[in-house]
Amino acid sequence: PLAINVKNLDRLIIKDRNIISFKKVSAELPFFSLFSKIKTVNLYIYQPKVLLDDSLLKKGGEGTSFGDFRINKINIIDGEMVYDTPQLQVHLLKCNLLSFPRLNFTVYRLTSQHLKVIFPWSGKIVTLEGQMVSEFRRQLNSWKISKFYWQTPLITFNLNGRVYRDGRMAVSAFTQGSVRQILDPLLDEFSIREFAYSNFKIKRNKEKRISIEGNFNMNAFTFGGKSFQDLRGSVNWEDKSKRVLVNAVFKDGDSTSNIRVEAKNKVIKISLNNLLA
Repeated sequence: PLAINVKNLDRLIIKDRNIISFKKVSAELPFFSLFSKIKTVNLYIYQPKVLLDDSLLKKGGEGTSFGDFRINKINIIDGEMVYDTPQLQVHLLKCNLLSFPRLNFTVYRLTSQHLKVIFPWSGKIVTLEGQMVSEFRRQLNSWKISKFYWQTPLITFNLNGRVYRDGRMAVSAFTQGSVRQILDPLLDEFSIREFAYSNFKIKRNKEKRISIEGNFNMNAFTFGGKSFQDLRGSVNWEDKSKRVLVNAVFKDGDSTSNIRVEAKNKVIKISLNNLLA
């Protein structure tokens, strides 16, 4: 559509504590807005560094007015986003955030050539990184995640769900690939490294307590140097007790065996039942 583009607004000051720095800003005025009392403006922020925190959940971004102008959408080009807490570090490099206003809501598309996630797990530091594509939109009291696809060298993640303005979160996740980066710190030489399918429910309440419940399966796997088949099980974790509990059944030849793994405070207990010698 026809529009007037104003490039390199060098003297433009963006007062937002989440935007630490940026290289330049350009503005776009759709042609139809020239004849309106309130002029619509689309902003493009190039190479910004953005600090992510829970305050972003309460921001609208679009629809902000100042004087005779109204910001219709804000786009981030080739940016960097950082979320940093003792429990979790998230770093997005070469990321683009594009917005697409609809009649009653705005669709956002966030992509990153390099999403890195770092977190402590069973006394060790785990790092996952890869390309990411996501799509989400704001609703009355929440952000709806309609798509989140993250591909790392060993595993891919697909997520959808909601993040609420009061801090609550309800997300469903599906993964496929090797979870060795998660299991190696937990099980050490007993780690299972083969291809697996899993689905999880991730929840966070108003007190910011997080819980994870999931199921997984493998067609074949190796454990303790021996091969087994048809592994199916469940996993539970919550951040208050920091306890990981895994229960699973699998085939050992013609018999069915059970395994239970409990990990807490760097102490790991593994129980096996009905396993052939």
